[in-house]
Amino acid sequence: MLISVVIPVYNRPQELARAIRSVLSQTFQEFEILVVDDFSEADLKPVTESFHDQRLRYFRLPAKGNANVCRNKGIREAHGELVAMLDSDDEWLPQHLENKIKTLREKNADGVFGSCYVDDGTGRTEKISRPLFKEEKMINFLLSGGVAPTPTHVYKTSCARQVLWDEDLKRHQDWDFSVRFADRFSFVCDPSITCVVHWKKGEKRSEHAPSLIRFIESQRKDIQPGLYIRYYTMLYPSLSYSNDPSGELRRHCRSALRRMVSHMSLVDYLSAFGAGAGPAKRLLLRLDFLRRVLKK
Repeated sequence: MLISVVIPVYNRPQELARAIRSVLSQTFQEFEILVVDDFSEADLKPVTESFHDQRLRYFRLPAKGNANVCRNKGIREAHGELVAMLDSDDEWLPQHLENKIKTLREKNADGVFGSCYVDDGTGRTEKISRPLFKEEKMINFLLSGGVAPTPTHVYKTSCARQVLWDEDLKRHQDWDFSVRFADRFSFVCDPSITCVVHWKKGEKRSEHAPSLIRFIESQRKDIQPGLYIRYYTMLYPSLSYSNDPSGELRRHCRSALRRMVSHMSLVDYLSAFGAGAGPAKRLLLRLDFLRRVLKK
């Protein structure tokens, strides 16, 4: 069985070399590596050539796209029966592919995800995944703290080609793919930790309002009310002008939460809208909450 390992990359020559070394060190050796370069400013082809391994294939996009464009290019170019995802700044432990193949076979599944270490440069913490509960939707799994990092994903290539990654989505790309894959195919958990995700301490992702809104609202019919509220309750207080300059996301958060007020407690409401507020504003928020509940 051949596995196609897809590595999207933009610059990061040293990190790319580390990622490739982690693949070459696998206990399962029947693979090809597809490095898909997102029109990097750095010359990355010498990095791949330095390994002198014919299993390495290098592709360079003709113009800047994003990681999802690269992932789809790799999936379409894959020769393997399975495709495995690995981000260029992450790495695998030696038994990663062996464990994932074993899980796919034992559970007769179409795809598998799993746990990881998160390395912030000062140490590693465990992010342990769990199986989905019976009849549990993937979106509710993810919103309730479920873990399914992209570098742990391995799937049948034929299935991945029917789903593909949303090339226009700038946030929650991994959640979006996981949800759509699980809706169509069997996506199971291997809880063993065989992946290291590198995440610099204090590093934050920018909030892209259209992507966040489009993704969550596209799944709204399947999201449990409590999890929908929890998502926006946690997101709203964290927003500032720097990560939401247009105010679009803040306006949407307020609207979404107030639409769900009948499912909220006063504590939820104050948590969402009263962060850092003084006594007078919190009193007004209490009155507003009561008004909305009675109106419902």
